Amino acid sequence: MKRRNRNLGIIVLTTIIGFSFITCDLLQDKENENNGNKIGSTGPGGGIIFYHNPNGFTVEMMDPTENYTAYYLEAATVDVSTSTIKWCNCANANVGCMYYGLQGTEQGIGKGRKNTALIASSEYHIGDNSSNNSAIACIEYGGGGKDDWFLPSRDELQQILEQCKHIPNRGSISNYWSSNQAGNNNAYYQLIGTAAISSVQGNTFKFTSYYVRAIRAY
Repeated sequence: MKRRNRNLGIIVLTTIIGFSFITCDLLQDKENENNGNKIGSTGPGGGIIFYHNPNGFTVEMMDPTENYTAYYLEAATVDVSTSTIKWCNCANANVGCMYYGLQGTEQGIGKGRKNTALIASSEYHIGDNSSNNSAIACIEYGGGGKDDWFLPSRDELQQILEQCKHIPNRGSISNYWSSNQAGNNNAYYQLIGTAAISSVQGNTFKFTSYYVRAIRAY
């Protein structure tokens, strides 16, 4: 299904790839308390724990020798900005992030940190900053004095949705960027809201402005 929105004379084409109904307040916790950590409780970075894998998962880095094992994901308690942010700047449609394929972004758990580094370090995003590039905004978030926040992958963002009753300061119905590219021109987003919401994951142009929530793995 495709959805067209007309804004300032520009036709924005959005591709919706998943649709279901989620009621945040009725979702059950996936994990109980484990070594003092519990989904819905505060993590070491001051965020809310929303994912636990008792077997651990690999957090991938740009340099594979720096990969590490984590057991939890925590989400910041607020968006990185009170305003929406572009996936990347795209100030000129013929340069920057449009029409160039950023290679290597992946959608699984543990992929978001590497994705974020790839976006922020891309030669196509030189001159971007935290006000117009979602990945850079997450890197510079710095909540809890931590410097390892990142833009979640599609699967990591889906986990936020599945535990959305624990995530504070969400909009009533808001689109959030993931760190996954969808072809040269588009990137993936997830709709996350409050009570009964329609869960939509899709992709749209990178110059679109959506909300951004940073996460970290430990």
